[in-house]
Amino acid sequence: MKLRRLDYSQFEDKPGEWKTGECTFGDINLIVGRNATGKTKTLNVIRALAQLFSEVDELQWGEGNYKVEFEDDDKLVSYALEYTERKVVNEQLIIDGKPLLSRGPNGTGEIHLEQLKKGIEFQTSVHRVAAFAKRDSIQHPFLDRLYQWGQGLIRFNFGTLLGRNEIEIQQQPDQDGDLNLADCIGF
Repeated sequence: MKLRRLDYSQFEDKPGEWKTGECTFGDINLIVGRNATGKTKTLNVIRALAQLFSEVDELQWGEGNYKVEFEDDDKLVSYALEYTERKVVNEQLIIDGKPLLSRGPNGTGEIHLEQLKKGIEFQTSVHRVAAFAKRDSIQHPFLDRLYQWGQGLIRFNFGTLLGRNEIEIQQQPDQDGDLNLADCIGF
């Protein structure tokens, strides 16, 4: 499963508003831009989505609005999640035009039951993402694909300090065998 499109926003029409705009992805991607333009934040948003699908029991960020599309073999997987004050307001999963998961602000919704080939009602905590909370390999195998994508996402940070926040001091011990760090760094 491959992430093909991401549209994310948070704190819309409020101070601190931030949006990715519509980001599209290919098989191999390189995110390039000037400093402070949102490269790292975009990667953080993608990683947070992966965590919501695979390891986070409750919402960690206060607010967010995801609209994403995945390609899964020859299927189009559309997922939308909107939450505010760490409460899910809307969550939708549609695969090839077929709604498989839909829920509103009170935690109630409908999810497709694979064995019965129909939707059933459910309720879960408003603080939990149903795509993770309702994962069941027999009844909802379509959620396993999101889980596997989330588990398989690996992020490597290349813009690190690369040792600039460390110091190495080499000094010979004095005649008593003691090291005096004050002598090494000029105090």
